[in-house]
Amino acid sequence: MKISLKVHMLGRVSVEINGQKREFAQDKLTKPWQLFCYIVLRGKNVVPSKELIEVLWSESDLLDAANVLKNTVYALRRELFGDAKASESPIAFKKDGYCLSDDVDLWLDVDEYLHLCDVAESEDGTDDEKIAACQKALGAYTGDVLPMLSSEPWAVLETRKCKRHYIFCAHVLCRLLADKCRWNAILPIAQCAILIDPFDEECTTYLFRALYNSQMWRSIVSSYSRISRFFKDELGKDMNSEITKIFIQATGHVNKTEQELLLIKDDITENSQHPRNQRDAYYCSYDMLKYIYQFMQRSAERSRQTLMLMLVTLTPTAPRVKADDIVHAMEDTRVAISRSMRRSDAFARYGKSQYAIVFPITQDENIVGIQARLDSAYADIHSEKKFTLGYKYIKI
Repeated sequence: MKISLKVHMLGRVSVEINGQKREFAQDKLTKPWQLFCYIVLRGKNVVPSKELIEVLWSESDLLDAANVLKNTVYALRRELFGDAKASESPIAFKKDGYCLSDDVDLWLDVDEYLHLCDVAESEDGTDDEKIAACQKALGAYTGDVLPMLSSEPWAVLETRKCKRHYIFCAHVLCRLLADKCRWNAILPIAQCAILIDPFDEECTTYLFRALYNSQMWRSIVSSYSRISRFFKDELGKDMNSEITKIFIQATGHVNKTEQELLLIKDDITENSQHPRNQRDAYYCSYDMLKYIYQFMQRSAERSRQTLMLMLVTLTPTAPRVKADDIVHAMEDTRVAISRSMRRSDAFARYGKSQYAIVFPITQDENIVGIQARLDSAYADIHSEKKFTLGYKYIKI
């Protein structure tokens, strides 16, 4: 029986089997789904059982690793195909390892993206055809490979490979567009490339060339301050002579006071490259939360709002829990709070198993509804159910 398998891994995880989508938490991948992704990335190539154990349980001292792997494969088959027989599953056992079944017709966005990059990087075609190919390749990159596994070495290697191809295509595209003096088209390409690889000096140079030819003097001044500081702090080097020359010329078009304002604005603006989602509640240190509270208190008095202080505490459901379980549960709680509260709310870690949240509340808002929202978000993320959330709050 032929099995149609459509998988997205760039920037998100989505799995469709024979047109039916499999739902699971986007913030955290369980071991069965990690196993699935690792096997899918290798297609029909057999992955030895030993390799899977080393990759997926590298930090665990398993007493019966082979049996743990078998149970994980069994759990994956159930999630993919319910109670189907092993012979009907998309995951097959061959030569002391696992791979996709011969019956699987796979479409993987990572493979599609890399294929488009190969086409773009070839020497064939006219300049316009190469430009179109590069644009198509860059458009297919929608984020890191398995972003929720950004701490896993094998996922990081896949992301690095994709980023390397992205930057190569960006170089080719910027060069071709520069030859045609299409500076407005270069701007978004260079900006995106720098977000993906902030250390890439070639795309940084193209960015400043595009800004210069577009006479965007203020953007040059503010961008130079931020990027030159980054290069100095992270690489210990100054900007190249061409970029410095562009900056000096741009300062002649912006008066000194305006330059200072632009530099201050750039310095205090929240970094858009930070992984914190701009729509989430603001997560900070406890010391920082004290200052934020004092500011929010003044603002609340002026607008006649009420401030709430909520303490969220993790309570274990079993008498004994491992230290790692607390760490993982606290991270799940942090994500749940970030996504459930408003972006104007602030919270910080308070102790080993608690978070303190400060937020304004209006008369028609229900604190019980806020708790329900937090419980729902936490349940979606924390699948182990080893902890529950407890709440205490006061008006301040």
